[in-house]
This record gives sequence, structure tokens and C-alpha cells, in this order.
Amino acid sequence: MPLTDPQRLYRDPYGKPELLLAVTRFEILCGFRPVEESAADLEACGGDEIADNLRLLGPAATVAWLLGSRPPIELDHPLYERLAADFPGDPGALVALLLHHVVLEPGEALFLYAGLLHVYLQGVGVEVMGASDNVMRGGLTLKHVDVTELVTVLNPTPSTPEVLAPTPTGWYPVPTDAFAVQGLAGPDRWVTTGPEIIVRLSGGGDTGAWYAEPGSVVEWTGGLGCRVTAVL
Repeated sequence: MPLTDPQRLYRDPYGKPELLLAVTRFEILCGFRPVEESAADLEACGGDEIADNLRLLGPAATVAWLLGSRPPIELDHPLYERLAADFPGDPGALVALLLHHVVLEPGEALFLYAGLLHVYLQGVGVEVMGASDNVMRGGLTLKHVDVTELVTVLNPTPSTPEVLAPTPTGWYPVPTDAFAVQGLAGPDRWVTTGPEIIVRLSGGGDTGAWYAEPGSVVEWTGGLGCRVTAVL
């Protein structure tokens, strides 16, 4: 299958951990909730059949069932109704109720490891990824969804999302060596030790050869001096 084929899932041999850094208030669905917590919510909104399957089969098999061929299910739940309005007939709106609903405030971040099912709902953020073009989709999209492969790679273990805040020096504690993320507030200066991508979110900065306009991004090589002059 050609690398450019829209149905191709894997384009390289690498994992793709991600960090979402909120610029504005940002809503995310990510990671499976405890089974009983999800089942109780589903029973309260007319999703008894989903709750029964969840208790019997677990999260991964329930996702496969929801995304597969089955009679339509309608729920009286605000999140389901919100997603179903944007993606009519998409069973991903049902899967969403199995996930944690996390709200990030500006400056907070969430690390998304490979295999973690997640949905970005609303907001502006900076998404940092490992160097991979592999994509696995589970719904709420017009693009290709491979249910069998999705269930194979996703992590079905319920987990509690950990919202990350920067250290006093601006570093976000990400559990990966694929990338590092630091927030800078002026005045500050540093010398790059390797390739860096610099994103200006607010304020101003320069490198001696480049001035950061609002929203601008530059890739900077190692061994060069950089300076943040101010944050407005």
C-alpha cells in the first residue's frame, strides 16, 4: 500500500507520544474511566445495553462492538448529543462516554502516550508529537477507521489523566525521550544544544537574526543564542 494511501495506518516504525499544551481553556476526552463509573452513567442515560457489554467484555471489546455493526443506540446525555450533532450517525459519540473528560486551563498540559484513546473537543493548544506519521482513528472523523487494528493497539486499562504544570524553570515533566517542552517568560536567554522548534504564543523575542511575530514558529539549530525579551 503506498505511503500516501489514506487508508494506510503505519507510515514508519515509530510510536507517537504527544503532549497537548493549552493556550486557551481546552477540553479533552482521554483514557478509559473505571468500568463501574462509566456503566453507571450509561444506565442513567438509557445506555443499559452498553453498560452490560462494558461489564461483561471490558473497554476494548466494547469499543469494537460500538464501532461495529449493531442496531442504532440513542442516549439522553449532553456529551453524546453534542458529538452526535457534529458527527451524525458516528458511533464514536458513544465511545466518548467511556473516556475521562479533562479541562485544561491555559499553561496546563496533558501527556498522551501511544495507545491512549483521546479526542480533542474544544480550545486552542500546542500539540507536540514524537517524529512519527502513524495515525489510528476510532471515530468522530471522516477519515478511515480500522476497528480491528484500533482494538489491537489501544490500552484498555482504566487510568487517571495527570494534568501537568511546568517546573519553576518552565519544563514540562514528560515521560518520554522523544521530545522536551519548556515554556519561557522574558527576560530570558539560552543557547540551544540541539535542534529546537520555537513557538511564540505571546510577548516578543528574538535570536539576533529573527524576531518572533505573534503566532510564528521557527526551527533553530544547535549552538545558537536565543533571547526572550518580554511577555506582554
